[in-house]
Amino acid sequence: MRNNRESVKGKKTAAARKVSKPKSRDPSSFVEAITGESWTTPSVFEDLCLLMLSELLERPFRRARAGFQEGRDLDSDLGSIVTHVECKRYSGKLKDREIVGELAQSIVKTPSLEVYVLCATTAVHAQLAAQMRQVAAPHLIEVVFLDCKEPVSSLALCFAATQSWRNVEGAAWGRLKKITQELDELKAHPSAEDSLVNIYDSLSGIIVR
Repeated sequence: MRNNRESVKGKKTAAARKVSKPKSRDPSSFVEAITGESWTTPSVFEDLCLLMLSELLERPFRRARAGFQEGRDLDSDLGSIVTHVECKRYSGKLKDREIVGELAQSIVKTPSLEVYVLCATTAVHAQLAAQMRQVAAPHLIEVVFLDCKEPVSSLALCFAATQSWRNVEGAAWGRLKKITQELDELKAHPSAEDSLVNIYDSLSGIIVR
């Protein structure tokens, strides 16, 4: 009987420890929020990009069907230019060969492709950008990079300019005061307006160099 009481007591103590487990802290920045597993999964990142691009360009984007991704996570072709989007939620260096291979796959599987977008939570370095443009150029495909390169992150700027993604389940951090302030300050940056115009033109198939 004593052993049973001790066993029950032990289970209650373990349950209490489980319940009293401290909650994870809030992210301190947009980049930390969008790259940290505690706040944004790869699937949620794709959802955020889908909503952000749909609002920014005022045309619908959709997820690629499972098993038929063919070099992209999202696409848009309804009454507009054919666009593929690859979403990479990394905190470290991008995998160049994998990304270039996905672009090449998109080109082969979709001959009508006009714009290819790489949304990345880290910086796209110059060598990778050059490789992708070299692959795309013979097919007259515009390659657009929305990444987290300093001093002004093009990815964060696009999120700062849109609102619909802030209500996504699994990304409640988008409504945190410190995150909204950071994005508002980014949108107020002296170069933000011109950068957004260039991004919009590139995403619309207007080549900007």
